[in-house]
Amino acid sequence: MHEQLGGWDAVAAHLGVSGRTLSRYRAGLSSVQASVEQVSAPAPVVSNDLTDLVAKLAAAMSAQSAATQQLLLKISGNGAVIEPVRKPVTQKPVAAQRPVPAAQSAKADVPVFDRIQSAKRKADRHHPTDQKGLNSEYVGPLGDGRPYAGEIFGVSKRRHARVSASASTRPRTTLVIGDSHFHPGLIEKTSRCMMLASLHAVAIRPEHIVHIGDGSDWASLCRHTRNDTWKAREKPSLNQDLQCFRENWTVLNQALDEHGIANGKRHYCWGNHDAWISTFEDSTPELKGLASGELKEILRVAGWTDTDYGEYYWIGGVAYVHVPLNIMARPAGGQTAENTIALQSTRDTVFGHTHRHAVGRRPKFDGVVTTAVNAGSCMPELYVGEYAQLTQGRALDYGVLEVVDFDGRIQSFRFVTMRELEARYGAEADRRLA
Repeated sequence: MHEQLGGWDAVAAHLGVSGRTLSRYRAGLSSVQASVEQVSAPAPVVSNDLTDLVAKLAAAMSAQSAATQQLLLKISGNGAVIEPVRKPVTQKPVAAQRPVPAAQSAKADVPVFDRIQSAKRKADRHHPTDQKGLNSEYVGPLGDGRPYAGEIFGVSKRRHARVSASASTRPRTTLVIGDSHFHPGLIEKTSRCMMLASLHAVAIRPEHIVHIGDGSDWASLCRHTRNDTWKAREKPSLNQDLQCFRENWTVLNQALDEHGIANGKRHYCWGNHDAWISTFEDSTPELKGLASGELKEILRVAGWTDTDYGEYYWIGGVAYVHVPLNIMARPAGGQTAENTIALQSTRDTVFGHTHRHAVGRRPKFDGVVTTAVNAGSCMPELYVGEYAQLTQGRALDYGVLEVVDFDGRIQSFRFVTMRELEARYGAEADRRLA
């Protein structure tokens, strides 16, 4: 029969299968006893002999897999589909699948790239950058533009670094105000320090102003002095601490606002003393957000942005943080904290916390030198906190720090002591504070 149709190659071509596939079933043609029971959707028959041959092939293939039958039993030439004589005995019944919700099915069909883009748009809505004027952009934890995986699949949240999109190609000055540790008992002295710092900012007109954190001592929430002790009677109330911070902050911003210094480019990095507020609220859920919200409102009204304790704030590739946190989430410290930070950082870093102005420079194997600069403190001259009066911590530096950066690196810096500030701007400070 196949000779009449032009050979097996012609039969294979008419069936739309390869000769090798067809040859697998040629040996079974002689043993075929069953006939085709039904032909669905009959079309004009091309050849009776061809139809008989296909029927015999279908019978020979009835014990094979269902997928192979569907491939071989479709005759594209005349549109007729030959059904097998019986279902394969080797095929197991398919268990009923649980229906997938339409919403879940639609989400699964969305490509991962589209989910990434959607997550970035969502991050922009929920975490708007406060540096629009700086051409800032959102970056992932590895420094690239990819959002955190938890944001893509909606399972967790993370903090967001905000990095200046491009390094400056011209010198840019940032005035850094170190730990100031306001206290209701020192408000006259601390407010004078803030006035001197603001007058220096008016004189040098920096593009950015950063307070490195621990603006207030927050003695009311000090965890080192338990409230059930005799010493705790000297602690102020939380309301007194908040009022003290507000008054000092008003003095700091007075001259800045008058002369339009760093408008929209003032930032506050929360320090470990500031973090006591969050710790206190966590242990007192009824007050969650009360004190921290008040502090953030004071900063916002004065035109300052803020980042949480341990979180980096970036200006042109230079990191500003109260103190970097090590692998155990503890402040990087020691006798030479600046060397440790410079050694383990890939970016130049400006930090505070130790109240000592110091510089660490450490080269990397690729020839890049990383610089870490401590901003010292902006506390009253010779003032030492009670917790450090009998320790080596009383050897402190008082003043403000000027940082000049471009090309993504610290190019130069200058620590201006509190005595120099007093000599330059003391008379003007007396007039304004009178």
